[in-house]
Amino acid sequence: MRFKIDMTTQGSQQIQVHPQVKRRTPVPQLSIGAILCIAFLLAPMSHAGLFPIPVILQDGVQGADPLFAFTDSGPTFLVSVTLNANSNGNGTFTATSGSGFFNSDPIVLIPGSGISPSGAFIYDSVLYPAANPKLDIDGLLFRDTVTGAELNIWGNANGTYSTYLGFGPGNYPLQYNSPAGITLGQVPEPGTWFLMLAGLSVLLFLRAGRRRVAEKAGTGLRELRL
Repeated sequence: MRFKIDMTTQGSQQIQVHPQVKRRTPVPQLSIGAILCIAFLLAPMSHAGLFPIPVILQDGVQGADPLFAFTDSGPTFLVSVTLNANSNGNGTFTATSGSGFFNSDPIVLIPGSGISPSGAFIYDSVLYPAANPKLDIDGLLFRDTVTGAELNIWGNANGTYSTYLGFGPGNYPLQYNSPAGITLGQVPEPGTWFLMLAGLSVLLFLRAGRRRVAEKAGTGLRELRL
């Protein structure tokens, strides 16, 4: 802090000390709404590869492969699972793991492709999120952890879907063909949450810095009065 000294003489010499407070550049402030808007605008750009945000996968390799929420329903059943998938680089994805429920029974994805362990189905675990149907003729294979049955869900060329539950070749207690019974949507990416948290952190940092500047200036003025 700088001081200006004025010396005047009116009968006796007096010294007046005037503090000169250095002007500080105002610290810009952004509202929480503005931060969130910026985060949501930048997240799709990150997904498009304009400035990709690395995500550390379980094996320690950097990537940006998403999670998918998958549902399938019919008159007597409801399937709801979350799928981990790897990008195939052409708009399709291969499911590598997943878990959820078939009605109240827990189910797990059987990854890979080929003939199912029971021999009841053929599957390939490929997802087509931008196409119709969103599964090909082989589709996804799950195992019911309660009954041990296999659940195969696949798409047909005319845009319909088939859901079969089987214990082996020729043993299919559930055979359901639906015109449009499934949904497949991408779960919000970690990069989206990263941008939101980063924006909020910047906002809190700016506010904390402005408060420290104000407190420091107030302390200096109190010291001068003393």
